[in-house]
Amino acid sequence: MNDNSLAAKYANNPTLRALVQLIPNFGGAIDTLLYEKGSKWRQERIDMMLTIFGDSINRLLNSNRSLEVQIKAKMDSEHFYDAFVRSAQTTMLTREKEKIRAFANILVNYLTFTDDDNQDYEIELFLNITSELSEKELIQLAALNEQEINHYLDYNNKWADLEAYQAAFGSTNRTITFSQQPTPDEYLITESTRLMLARLEKQFLVTISQRDESGSLPVSRSNRVESVTMPIGFQKKTSYSITEFGRKYCKWIASHV
Repeated sequence: MNDNSLAAKYANNPTLRALVQLIPNFGGAIDTLLYEKGSKWRQERIDMMLTIFGDSINRLLNSNRSLEVQIKAKMDSEHFYDAFVRSAQTTMLTREKEKIRAFANILVNYLTFTDDDNQDYEIELFLNITSELSEKELIQLAALNEQEINHYLDYNNKWADLEAYQAAFGSTNRTITFSQQPTPDEYLITESTRLMLARLEKQFLVTISQRDESGSLPVSRSNRVESVTMPIGFQKKTSYSITEFGRKYCKWIASHV
């Protein structure tokens, strides 16, 4: 092994030494992928993925040595080797850190999850999904994993986060306007955001439901002089919620150590 190779570097790193020993053809697979233009950035990216992966495995083994047999057995499998090489290849082609972190977490979770009989299929599926999604889409999905999101079509045919507008309206000295007047730009939903949510739906991670009925959100604000209540009107409402499959995917791409 060349002393300047990336595999040699990791072989001398206590955190990742076990990977070189346990994953078949680890060194050759990584070094081959780095023999291309842009290797500096590729090396930085794979360095990040392997450091997250190795640190996570170390923490798991330090807290529960009984996992060692299971982890070694899975590491020595063809499924893991294929998943590892796929993760490394895709990692080298992205600069998005959340995606790199997701790839590392998927590998760790494959080695440690024990409550699913379909893990060999699911690791390939979730790696494919992660390859397709952008970092912003992963962040958007994480937000949906916390709570449902609603978008409203205002009376100027602009999609907006009227719930945020409603909350800000009641807590500031903003001049009250009629519901038909334009929604402030900071509460408008961009086309790119709606496209991201549509892409998440195509991956069966999100469900989209639309209510084609007008309505309004009440706004109240009081001060020493007056108390005002008025509606913020809308023409349509679209709700975005995460699916059970989406929750499972979020579990796979998250760190549990």
